[in-house]
Amino acid sequence: MKKIIGLYMVLLVLLLGSAKGQELSLFACWDKARAHYPLLKGKEALLTASALNMQQLRSQWLPRLEINGSMGWQNEVPSVDATGALPGLTLPQAPKDQYQLALDVGQTLYDGGRTRAAGALEELQGAVAVQALEVRLQEVEQRVADLFFGLLMLDAQREQMAHKLEVLKARQVEVEALLRYGAVTESSLQQLAAEALSLRQGILELNARQESLLGSLSSFMGEPISDLSLLQKPAVKDLLWAPTPEEYAHFSLKRAQLAQQQRWLKRTRLPVVTAYGQLGYGNPGYNMLRDEFDTFYRFGLRLKWQPWDWKEGRRKQEVVEQQSLLVDLEEETFRVNTGRVLQQLDSELLRFEETLALDRELIALRKAIEETSAQQLQKGQITTATYLRDLDDRMEAEVNLKLHELEYLQLLTRKYLKGNEDYKQVNNAKDE
Repeated sequence: MKKIIGLYMVLLVLLLGSAKGQELSLFACWDKARAHYPLLKGKEALLTASALNMQQLRSQWLPRLEINGSMGWQNEVPSVDATGALPGLTLPQAPKDQYQLALDVGQTLYDGGRTRAAGALEELQGAVAVQALEVRLQEVEQRVADLFFGLLMLDAQREQMAHKLEVLKARQVEVEALLRYGAVTESSLQQLAAEALSLRQGILELNARQESLLGSLSSFMGEPISDLSLLQKPAVKDLLWAPTPEEYAHFSLKRAQLAQQQRWLKRTRLPVVTAYGQLGYGNPGYNMLRDEFDTFYRFGLRLKWQPWDWKEGRRKQEVVEQQSLLVDLEEETFRVNTGRVLQQLDSELLRFEETLALDRELIALRKAIEETSAQQLQKGQITTATYLRDLDDRMEAEVNLKLHELEYLQLLTRKYLKGNEDYKQVNNAKDE
C-alpha cells in the first residue's frame, strides 16, 4: 500500500513539474490574461443582467393579480327624500361606513408587438455592452504583448552578454599564457578583467529589469512565470492572418440596436387590449343602496390607444436616426485612423526587413574581423583594447540582429491586434 501511495506521489510531482515547465506562447499569454482580467467578470454580470431583464419583459404576458382592500367612513352619502311626493315612502341609502376586499385580475391580450420588440432591443443592448468590453480587452492584449517582447529583448541582450563573458574568460586564459612569456603587459589582462566585471554588472541590471517585467506579466496572467525561457517567440506565419477588429462588430451591433429601437418606437404607437376581472366582498357591493355585506364581481375588456401624440414619437425616431448617423461617422473615423496606423506599420516592417538583411551581412564581416583580431591577440600583435573593440562590434552586430528580429515580430503583433479590415464582411453587417 505504501508503495502504491509513493508511486502516486511521484506521478503527482512529475505532473506538477511538467505543468510549471510548460512553454508559453504569446497567444497562450493572451488567453490567460483575458481569463484573469477583472473585466471578464463584468461581462458575466452584463449577461446575467440582460437575461434578468428578458425574463422581466416576458413576465408582462403573465396574468396580473392584485388584492385591494379598503375600510372607511364618510359624513354623507347619496340619498333621495321622497316623503313629499309619496307619504310613507322611505328609500334606502348607502351606508356611511364602507368595507371592501377585492381580487383584481388583468391579462394583456394584444400590445402591438411592443413587448417582443422590447425583448429584442434588450438583447441587442446587452450584446453591445458585452462587445464594448471585448474592445477594451484589446488594450490588455497590447499591454501583454509589450511585456512579452520586452522580456524577450532583455533575454537576448543578457544571453549575448553572457556569451561575451565566456569569450572573455577564454581570452583571459590566452593572455595569461602570453603574460608568462612576456609577450604582453599586465595591463592587457587587467583590461579583460575590467571588461568582464562590467559585463557582470550589466547582467545584474538586466536580471533586475527582467524580474520587474516578469512580475508585471505574471500579474496580468494571474499565475507566476518561474523561468523566462518558457516564453516562446511567435512565428511570423501565426501573425499574418489577423481577425477582423472587434470595433467593427461593436459598430454593427450598435446599428442593429438603433434599428431595433426604431421598430420598438413604432410598436408603442399601436393600441393595447387587456382583459380584466374583479371579484370582491364588502359593504356595500355594487348596489350602493343595500346596507349589507355581499359579494360582487365584474369582467370585461379595456382598450388603450393614443392616436395623436403631437409628433412626440416622430421626434424620438429622428433622435435615433441621428444616433445611427453618429455611429456611421465613428466607424468611418476608426477606419481612417486604423488605415493610417496600418500604413505606418507596413512602412516600418519594410524598413526592418531591409535592416535584417544588412544585419546578417554585417555579422559575417564583424565575425571575420573579430576572429582575425583574436589570432593577432594570441600572437601579441595587437593590444587588448583593439581586440575588445572588435569583439564589441561583433557582439553588438549579433545582438542587434536578435533585437531587430524581435522588434519586427512586435510590429507584426501590433498589426495583428489592429486586425484585418474585411470590408466585405463589414459592409454586409452594415446592410443587415
